[in-house]
Amino acid sequence: MMADGLIKVVDRASERTAVNQLQSELSIPNFLARILVSRGVNSSSDIELAISNLLPPDEIYGVEEGAQRVVEAIENQQRIVVAGDFDADGATAAALCVSFLNAVGAESVDYAVPVRERDGYGLTPGLVQSICAEPVDLIITVDNGISSIQGVRAANAAGTDVVITDHHLPPKELPDATAIVNPNMPEGNFRSSPAGVGVAFYLMTVVRKILLQKQYFEKRSLAYPNMTQFLDLVAVGTIADLVPLDRNNRALVALGLARMRTGKCREAFRQLCVVNNVNIGGITEEDIGFRIAPCINAVGRLDDMKLGIKLLLEHDSDRARTIAHDLLQINQTRRATQASMSIDAFAAVQPEDVANQLCVCIYEQRFHEGVVGLVASQLVKEFAVPAIVFAENRSDSNQPPVLKGSARSIPGLHIRDLLADIASDHRQLMQAFGGHAMAAGLTIRKANFARFKSLFEQKVREFIDPRLERDTKYCDGELDTQEISIDTVELLDRYGPWGQQFESPLFRGTFSVLNERQIGKDLNHVQLQLHQNQSLFAAVAFNQSPVDSERALVLYRLSANSWRDNRQIQLIVEHMQAL
Repeated sequence: MMADGLIKVVDRASERTAVNQLQSELSIPNFLARILVSRGVNSSSDIELAISNLLPPDEIYGVEEGAQRVVEAIENQQRIVVAGDFDADGATAAALCVSFLNAVGAESVDYAVPVRERDGYGLTPGLVQSICAEPVDLIITVDNGISSIQGVRAANAAGTDVVITDHHLPPKELPDATAIVNPNMPEGNFRSSPAGVGVAFYLMTVVRKILLQKQYFEKRSLAYPNMTQFLDLVAVGTIADLVPLDRNNRALVALGLARMRTGKCREAFRQLCVVNNVNIGGITEEDIGFRIAPCINAVGRLDDMKLGIKLLLEHDSDRARTIAHDLLQINQTRRATQASMSIDAFAAVQPEDVANQLCVCIYEQRFHEGVVGLVASQLVKEFAVPAIVFAENRSDSNQPPVLKGSARSIPGLHIRDLLADIASDHRQLMQAFGGHAMAAGLTIRKANFARFKSLFEQKVREFIDPRLERDTKYCDGELDTQEISIDTVELLDRYGPWGQQFESPLFRGTFSVLNERQIGKDLNHVQLQLHQNQSLFAAVAFNQSPVDSERALVLYRLSANSWRDNRQIQLIVEHMQAL
């Protein structure tokens, strides 16, 4: 919401004829038809998420070349190292590749992950040196590598081939890798934007196809691996990385969630559900996004992601639960670190400066490099402008100090393209950068912070759409009082999964506000009751202050709160405005 708390609420547009046709075709309530049409669903075929509806991998750039090199390594029992990343997408992708390679009989497979503060992001020369301390025939990167020009050069010098699997946008100069597998290459025609784990899934699907054509499994008396066993990893990594939930990604997530709900998942997720008090039989994308994935991400932010991958590969329930507890504790530390950094960040930002500059760009000496992205997201949510938060990297005291920044954007401003424009005009200013439309990372010298901040503010003014209504919140209209129910929650669940660019429905309503009280360790949440037409609803507002009004306009999402096997409706309040 905006810093002053005042926003304009607008219902999402849905063409009436299309709504009526979809309502009739699917036999669903009008409000659900409106929601689906506003998200691009025009017929039942748009919501068919069966495995047979997944896009084939053929049009992913480089997938055939990459698969052929992996097949060669498998057939000749070459030493393979999967080079991961320090987030949940990279961890699940690494676990998927290692699991698949083991399943098809590769006997010399290992994985490596950079330590954030020591190695930096991606396949760096330092990480390659550590990987190649013993001879390695093939490195497969997952969720990284498209910008690793120096790292690939170091691998080539060591006599090691590199197959890059990545989904980040490519720079102008590409690494000299054996193969690059990336659906976001300009030359590709893949009609989806998968996460890194999705790219890894598709690559291994093609590897399996080639092995089958070669009668590899028959010759070695090996079982033919069913790729559906990896869909739990794909679902978690896809949700965690906030990629757009286009139809293909929605299908991958839905299929993975369905397997998890029936217990057909790896031990890691069972135990992460246990320690987070999540019922795996009813696990949702929200459970993964707000409970499971943060535990995996936290270990990469504050510790070593090898521990996260170790958990994802663990088969023993006792050992998996022990590691899951460790990840839970690390995530609790991450929360405390983030809370402290957020206080400093908001204290450093003046709302009037944000209004003038249309962005936020800050650095504080106490900031932790692994948490700056989360704080940047909080600033974007509060001020509705792009934000970059920097922390100092102290890995090499013999070099001039550098800052690692994490950028988050708003719809209508492509943050990675903006950074590329700065890099084009000022070639020595950024040591490295990369990312997506909505999120990016970058490295600059500490001495260049003031100059970069000034250029960033200038470029935001050039890139931002002047028609963008930053003080506007789009929602899905008003529900009748009787529609605010568990039945509606279950109906919405059936038409999910919901997520990035297929947003979870957000409703508006006018309510009487009762029994407001602040809760949470720092009293930064509000628990309240909302009254409408003789009906009383429990509600909670996270990271908000009491509205202090008897009546309010409320923007909310529906959820079910389970207590002693009873499911009760609960409103998750996104915004409240006094009336």
